[in-house]
Amino acid sequence: MNAMRIFFLVVVSILSLLLPTLGHSERATDMNEARFSRWIHAGLLDPDIPTAQRRAIAGELEVVAKDDSDPVVLYLLGSLYRQDPERSISPLAQDLDRARELLSRAALHGIVPAMAKLSTIELQAGNRFDAYVWAQFYYHYANAQAQADPHWTTGFAASILHNALDGFPAADKESADESVGAMVQQYDTQIRQGLAKIAEWRSDDRFRDARPGKRVLMNSEDLSGRRLESGMAEYVIEFAADGSVGKLWTIDAWPNPRLARILRNIALGYRVEPAVAKEAAGRVTMLPLSYEDGRYSVRDEAVKN
Repeated sequence: MNAMRIFFLVVVSILSLLLPTLGHSERATDMNEARFSRWIHAGLLDPDIPTAQRRAIAGELEVVAKDDSDPVVLYLLGSLYRQDPERSISPLAQDLDRARELLSRAALHGIVPAMAKLSTIELQAGNRFDAYVWAQFYYHYANAQAQADPHWTTGFAASILHNALDGFPAADKESADESVGAMVQQYDTQIRQGLAKIAEWRSDDRFRDARPGKRVLMNSEDLSGRRLESGMAEYVIEFAADGSVGKLWTIDAWPNPRLARILRNIALGYRVEPAVAKEAAGRVTMLPLSYEDGRYSVRDEAVKN
């Protein structure tokens, strides 16, 4: 077995649920941060809290989701509707139509992982055309982020596109590519405005992972000898006074729910610099981890416009 030892790549990135640029002022940002922290501590993502109480909290997210003022709330709520509560922490009954609506609105405001999640939803539902369109859309913007940020890679985006292309009818490809191009033309400005807000926040962020680099290697023993497809696991973390992760809640893991358990220790290993540890204490933020099994890469092919 030692001769067959395989190492896998996990790319760690952080997307705050409290993006300052999504608010209209510092006061609005503080209010959003307090609101989100209250949702989490009240038990939104805690399976030990009564379901009725958690659904009442989700109802507050629904109020925020009536407009597009907070795309990350759209993404969070859409992720909860996406999941089967019997196999996840979601307190909501699965509603894929509602998930599609919320995730697509988030995606078109710059929350790039929502595009990948939509492709997975459509592929699992047998809607191959839509799955291919969202996969191409996702790869287009993930590739743009990778070019702008050296910590980004496109391995996960390549796996999403590979899965969508597998068995996709050649006769439909031209029509699908035209649909992707039309979506880019219609929404590119709006999406890039959202990406610019996130980039602006990241440039001022002092609570980044202090561990060397952004990539963590896992060996096959971590996976109990079974190969695992590329995917993502998403958590909410609260920082302790020493800059470590004090508490952790799972949001979603896809396309394989096992990723939530497998990547948990990596999420718990997040650290901020000691100089800002006290300031970070008690702050709540979202941590998505993308898992790449090293099998997928795609040549850079520009989306047809």
